[in-house]
Amino acid sequence: MDRRNFIKSGLFAAAAGAAMGPKAIAQKANKRMEQEQKTRDILNYNPQMQYRPMGRTGVNVSALGFGMLRLPMKSGHVDFDQTTPMVHRAIEGGVNYIDTGRVYMGGESEQAVGKALAGGWRD
Repeated sequence: MDRRNFIKSGLFAAAAGAAMGPKAIAQKANKRMEQEQKTRDILNYNPQMQYRPMGRTGVNVSALGFGMLRLPMKSGHVDFDQTTPMVHRAIEGGVNYIDTGRVYMGGESEQAVGKALAGGWRD
């Protein structure tokens, strides 16, 4: 960009800002504060994760969940020593939705979640 275009673009930006007026600037600031409040309300918020509303519950969940259907095995059972760090890493990355069920991994999936969340990893 040459000097002339740089000055033109700067003048245009300044004129646009002045045309917005204080009311528009205040509205923009209010919108930003509302968005910041929403992010504070998200459980386990991480700015690198996207969150979406879960139906009409008012709860925002991570766009990426952690599924517990397939887990590392050891001697025919869930290997809790490998599963726990995996769950912790997902939580550290901003995941706040863990999908598990009684039938996953013969019932050991829910046990794995419980062991992983023990010791302060719960909300």
